[in-house]
Amino acid sequence: MKTEVEYIYKLKVQGNPKLRPMLCFGPMGLRDTRTGKEIIERAFTLLVGAKEIQWEFEPANADTKAGERRKELLANPARRCKHERII
Repeated sequence: MKTEVEYIYKLKVQGNPKLRPMLCFGPMGLRDTRTGKEIIERAFTLLVGAKEIQWEFEPANADTKAGERRKELLANPARRCKHERII
């Protein structure tokens, strides 16, 4: 589901608490380290883990923070990897 921040989506996971991970689509192609060819990836990138409590995000402004992290990824694509643990 889209958020008010451009290119940022929230995944709605019902439960207690209501989880709302913030994601973006893509955002880019990657280069295969073995062949050197560019691979166009069609996947989502998890940017921020959040909860929704009484219609408000916790942490507050999680969607804005996700938008900032997306811009960081676009500026430095090497920061993105196949698997990364987010704490």
